[in-house]
Amino acid sequence: MQGIFLFFKPIGWTNKHILGFLKRTLNAPKLGHAGTLDPFAEGLMVVAVGRKFTRKLHTLLTASTKEYITTIELGASTDTFDHTGTITRSSSEYQPSLEKITTAIEANFVGERTQVPPVYSAKKIFGKRLRDIATKEEALALAVSRAKTVALHDYAIISYDYPRLVIRLAVSSGYYIRTFGNDLGTLLGTGAHLTALKRTRINGYLADDALSPDDLEHTLEVAGTFVGAVQGVGFRYFIQELAERYQLTGHARNAHDGSVSFVAQGNLQSISRFLTFVDGGPALTRIEDYLFVIRKPRESFPVFTVQ
Repeated sequence: MQGIFLFFKPIGWTNKHILGFLKRTLNAPKLGHAGTLDPFAEGLMVVAVGRKFTRKLHTLLTASTKEYITTIELGASTDTFDHTGTITRSSSEYQPSLEKITTAIEANFVGERTQVPPVYSAKKIFGKRLRDIATKEEALALAVSRAKTVALHDYAIISYDYPRLVIRLAVSSGYYIRTFGNDLGTLLGTGAHLTALKRTRINGYLADDALSPDDLEHTLEVAGTFVGAVQGVGFRYFIQELAERYQLTGHARNAHDGSVSFVAQGNLQSISRFLTFVDGGPALTRIEDYLFVIRKPRESFPVFTVQ
């Protein structure tokens, strides 16, 4: 198996659980992922399978836009900035208006800002995660020393019924949603912490296309693109023959930019075998680059066709 694998992380799973599960399931010794999610969070993880694709993760990690939907509970702060922590302050008397919340976000968060990572986080400093530092005073000092410039590109308040605020945030790489919630609560004078967090997008990859652990037992889809001398050499028919050999359905087509794209559907084992050989091609084929994205099927196909 090789490609960009869209995985939907369940609540409670750690990165170690995810990578261990995928290594066993995909039989892939080389894996990488774009962006950690806390155990209490859920949503999209972009996982690279195979050496070629782990090298492509750099752009996703350093220059990506990520989107989250989070539920923030006003009125209490915790030491972890989420509901798994211990309450450190509580203030239920003041209930800010929606206008007050919007004004606070517009004035203090939109655009580029300096953000301090949470003390309870997986961020590594001198090879050690902040959450594993012996004393929290030391961890806080190190966290402050590692403050960085991040950006809130856009936001939309989905609902507000005190104390619960549900909001969609589009942010840059390295942005901590837990810190956003805690800082917002501090500015409002109420305190705040996250009770739910879902990552819905990383660049053009969507959580709606991501595969949950149970999905891997059913039909999967791989979307591929080949760039180079791939048109007029019988490459689409090579893809069709290979897909039919492994009982996959879908289609292959020429694109206006000179590339060839395909969509193939089938079980995990068949798709894995298909991807092992599909980057070959007829004798005159010259492939310069390719991309495979393994995801949840968007529609079903009865056979494999050339278009």
